[in-house]
Amino acid sequence: MGDYFPRLNLDSRFSADRVLKVSLALLLGFLFLRTSLADHLSTAVATALAVIAGGFLSMLDGSIMRTGVELRQASTGYALSVTDACDGLGISVVYLAIIVALQRGAIAWMSLAKAALAGFLIIQAVNLVRIVLLYAMLPAGSAMFEATHFDVFPLASSALVALLVAAAGNLIPPAAVRTIFLWVAVAIAAGLLWYVIGQAVTGLVLVPLANLLMALVPGALANAIDLQDSRYFVNTNLVTSLTPLRAASLPFAPEAFSLAVPLVAASFVMSQKPVKAKLLLTVAALLVMAAAMSIAAYAEAQGEAAAAGLAQVIAGGQLQSYAPPQALMRAILAAVQNCFVHFNLFVLPYAIFFIEQPQRPSPVPSRPQPRRRNG
Repeated sequence: MGDYFPRLNLDSRFSADRVLKVSLALLLGFLFLRTSLADHLSTAVATALAVIAGGFLSMLDGSIMRTGVELRQASTGYALSVTDACDGLGISVVYLAIIVALQRGAIAWMSLAKAALAGFLIIQAVNLVRIVLLYAMLPAGSAMFEATHFDVFPLASSALVALLVAAAGNLIPPAAVRTIFLWVAVAIAAGLLWYVIGQAVTGLVLVPLANLLMALVPGALANAIDLQDSRYFVNTNLVTSLTPLRAASLPFAPEAFSLAVPLVAASFVMSQKPVKAKLLLTVAALLVMAAAMSIAAYAEAQGEAAAAGLAQVIAGGQLQSYAPPQALMRAILAAVQNCFVHFNLFVLPYAIFFIEQPQRPSPVPSRPQPRRRNG
């Protein structure tokens, strides 16, 4: 694949400053995706994907009907919508942020633009395959559809971005191919295990950690993520009823924020780092995932307040008025949430595996002292 990319001078290691650069680039990218220009671009890309996918599927099934970005199967009535979550722009932002952050020396803007365009086109080609496969798995309520849509494809997208970055920077030497195949095998095994135990482990470990982070923020709209009747909800301070007094409780999916665990686990297994470093990185990974979860809970509460026009909160056992923040602040919060979520899935596993280890200075051999002669 590297033959189709201009050669970028990329570093193969995620130093601390490069992790920071990736984070800032992600934030800027997701802030851009909240603009009206990005909305128009998203609509155009989603429509183009629906048109191409609809045209291909109609050759296999003449009953396919397309209305805008919706693909409907006339015989069954089931439909698939190509929404802004399917446009691949978020993945493209991640890819661009990484290749910018890993640049060594001055940026060759023309080569960077060509690599960005090539990566975007490949991402959209894979995205088109994803849409066709998901359509083939209708009805949308099937377990296979849910697992493929929300588990398999996000992990595959993370691996795709890593492959594109490696191709753009020519970062895969022949000697590393065996290690990469072993890493993929471990990730697949971890993914299968996580599919079985992921929801339970997320509830036992990450949810309490996210609740602890939310408790550290005074006056937050979201109190805690709570399990009720086998489903998770975000308990908020937003008043929905005065007689009786009730606060909003919003559906929530904590497992969506722990998708990166199989990839992170593969990085830990394959890494040659000392045990102490692995423990510190484990704590850091859990904190980042929990932070993403707590920010999402707060963003969901904030969005509910704006959408439902809720203007009162319960604070300290008393009712207080509440004014939802302006659209700009909500857009910034959404961008921060996207930044955390995509960092966890697309950067964190590879940063753990490729992060630089501090080099200890080699001890300087002491010079032998000259012997003194007496007499």
